[in-house]
Amino acid sequence: MDLIKLLKNKNHSNILLYNLNDSKLFVRALKNTYIINQNINITQNDISYIKNNIYFEFNIDNIKYIHKSDFINIINDIIDSNYNKYIIFQVGGNIPIQNILKIIIEKNTHLKFVIVTNNFSNIIEPLRSRFLSIRIPNKKVKDIKANLYKRHVFDYIFDLYYKSNTNIIKNIKYISFLLKCINDTFNIFLIDLFEYVDNRVEITQNIKYKFLYFITDIEYKYNKGYLKIIYYEYILLKLYSIIKT
Repeated sequence: MDLIKLLKNKNHSNILLYNLNDSKLFVRALKNTYIINQNINITQNDISYIKNNIYFEFNIDNIKYIHKSDFINIINDIIDSNYNKYIIFQVGGNIPIQNILKIIIEKNTHLKFVIVTNNFSNIIEPLRSRFLSIRIPNKKVKDIKANLYKRHVFDYIFDLYYKSNTNIIKNIKYISFLLKCINDTFNIFLIDLFEYVDNRVEITQNIKYKFLYFITDIEYKYNKGYLKIIYYEYILLKLYSIIKT
């Protein structure tokens, strides 16, 4: 998924980037969207963080639970100031502080939160469900081959979408089965499909935004559901419906 294009949509969801050791990739994307002033390093009540005109950044693994009240107060001051556009959290674990983050995020849906982690499984499920999760892939040969195959499948899907005399339901059931077999996770499928849609020049930005909002919601439902193949079918049918209308 193209982070720069995503950030240009001012109404984008909270973002969870995983398979990363730090926030450098996200910050680079921000710099392509905003003019960012020099960072200021701040330490307040044993809690260190970075501040500039666009974002604040915390490494929550360095925050001790004994300082939870200080952490909450700092975040509340940031929120009240309405100064920044993003609050970035580097997360490796620290589940007690993650639970505090969940409450903060629930109460401040008007703000943009970003989580960066090296391991998706380290993030508690209540946080995952409130973010658009984006896997940053390792460029391995097998990944490249799999992506090429998926691209051929996506091309085939769109050929079907534009043929009015095609039995779309029957074909989507078959394609959904293929996609489920070649994807490591449903999340990876969503990311790859959105990136493909985003690169289709004939699709309007309005359609792309609608689809982005939809996949953010469907990922949460998938994690709660049982018959997983239905969600592959559902998202392909929904994309067809959005394009046709």
